[in-house]
Amino acid sequence: MSDSRTVSAADVSRVVARIHTRSVRAGRLVVGDQRGLALFLGSLCYIALLTRVGIFITDTYTTANAFVALTEGHLSIERAVFGPSLDTPGMHVVDGQLYGRNYGQLVLSLPAYWLLEGASVVADLRIALVAVWSLALLWFSVVLGRILDYRRAFALSGCVLALVLFLANVAVATPVPEAIVPVLAMQLTSILSGALVAVFAYRLVGYLATPRVGVVAGVLVVLGTPIGFWAPIPKRHVFTTLCVLLALFAFAKSRDPETPRRDLVHGGAYAAVALLAWIHAPEALVLLVTLVVADFASSPAARYRSLPVVGGVFVLALVPFFLTNFLIAGNPFVPPRLLRSFDIADAGSSVVDPGGADGDPTADPGSGGSGGGGGSIVESLVGLLDAIVTAGTTFVRLLVGGVETATERTSDLYRTFVRSGYVVANSGASEEAINLSVLESAPVLGSAVAVPLAAVNRLRANFDPRRLRDPRPATALAVVVFTALFTLLYVERLPLHAQVTVRYLIPLYPVSVVGLVLLTPIERVCRKETWTVAWTVAGGVLIGGQVVAAFVLSQGLALGEAFQFHALVGLGLAGVLAVGATATPYTDRFDRVVAGAIGLATAGTVVFSLLVVTAYATGLGRYPVDGGQLLPILRVLADLLSAV
Repeated sequence: MSDSRTVSAADVSRVVARIHTRSVRAGRLVVGDQRGLALFLGSLCYIALLTRVGIFITDTYTTANAFVALTEGHLSIERAVFGPSLDTPGMHVVDGQLYGRNYGQLVLSLPAYWLLEGASVVADLRIALVAVWSLALLWFSVVLGRILDYRRAFALSGCVLALVLFLANVAVATPVPEAIVPVLAMQLTSILSGALVAVFAYRLVGYLATPRVGVVAGVLVVLGTPIGFWAPIPKRHVFTTLCVLLALFAFAKSRDPETPRRDLVHGGAYAAVALLAWIHAPEALVLLVTLVVADFASSPAARYRSLPVVGGVFVLALVPFFLTNFLIAGNPFVPPRLLRSFDIADAGSSVVDPGGADGDPTADPGSGGSGGGGGSIVESLVGLLDAIVTAGTTFVRLLVGGVETATERTSDLYRTFVRSGYVVANSGASEEAINLSVLESAPVLGSAVAVPLAAVNRLRANFDPRRLRDPRPATALAVVVFTALFTLLYVERLPLHAQVTVRYLIPLYPVSVVGLVLLTPIERVCRKETWTVAWTVAGGVLIGGQVVAAFVLSQGLALGEAFQFHALVGLGLAGVLAVGATATPYTDRFDRVVAGAIGLATAGTVVFSLLVVTAYATGLGRYPVDGGQLLPILRVLADLLSAV
């Protein structure tokens, strides 16, 4: 007689219920609540609109080839699957073997690659991606209906819209080339990271202020900054931004005595530093210094008893970083970025020129140098000491250089943060002025003029150093320290020709949005005039986008002229917002006007991003692209615009 028993329907139901419960818990751990879920889904749908499948920056060849090697089960790069050769920026050599860098980013992209490989066996990959996007759009509509209490209306309209767009995309779909699947996997992982950036901006601001203000902050991050623009491009910048926001969120939660498992949450902030070290060690050092400074300034003496737990979590989270270093360099304390470059004197990147020529590689803190070594304990300890000394001296040198730049090269500072224009040294191979400054890229940051005014008011009203122990002041301090250090890290090398929207400073955009909400009365504006911001963004995109596209195409502007037109529009919107923001610390009479300016500034960034992947991709015919749009219907739209 068999001992096996028949599986009943009740058993199956219990298993399904258990899986559902754990899935809900995991989802809440990531997105928090329904608002976070809606923001995540909406961000995914928006970023997908901006996605072109391909390689657009030369050092992505190295990253892509390293990822192909990783999918084949080894770290060393054996052949050039992408690019003309293995002699590309970012390539490093150890004992005759070639390696890439940013291996943390590559490992995180493996699940997406496996899913794509599996999906390609049972379905056309392009159709599968369009189906997932359409389902995400439907899900977003359903969740939004729940939040706004219009369940039936949003569910029905979402069904119709998702179905129509799915059929339209299927009708014009073309196959995804099999050879480009590894790049697509990295892009999809980066897109997920971009959506999570918006989510954790919402969760951070929602925790420190109100959920309503948090939603506005999340929307401003994904729509009003270049996060959406850069998320589809498999670079480290969006991953860095996500790690920074994760660290700030965990740090803020750890300041609250009522937080469950407070010490572990505190350690989670340093775990985010460890993850960033696996991706880009110099930027992780900036985040580490930020947390240490904020910790010492805001923690009472009794909190130092949690150091063993925090340190243990940090060291444990560093294991993948150490293991990767050991497998490549033979020393756990020497990251690939410190190894000898392969026939590249100054590792970095440049935008791929449509004519085939590359510009000069852009500098990247922490790259180059010597590396490698044996595997003995003594050599490892020597390597640790050498790594600490090298990192410390390099870090100090970069900060000093940044201070000198800020005080002596004010014109470069102005071109980086305020007005870009055409600079011969920064034009690159294309000889086009396609670089936007920080303010031109994100006009919503024009409200930063209110920061010193609000700070003076608060200092006059009530300044008590003991308030730094509270989550909000402590996090605001961390935001200020990180912004200063990260700016000094790169400002000496800016402006560069391969930036477009000052991509090396991408993490500063969301952090600045968070800082504006925490440090200025912009929080009050976002709380009182949420719908004014929302409707202004919608109107600015739907109406203003058509006006801008019609003007650019009808005037036959060259690529650089079109970009500089957007730069001037962005600067004008930032100026209007700045004027309104100066009044917010003193009166709320103009809050609706300021909210409208915030909405228009956000819409300006959205319009620029959408036109880059449509009108400027083929209409002007000179944007350096290497593949088609992820959503086929956008390719058709781009073709129509090119025929105008």
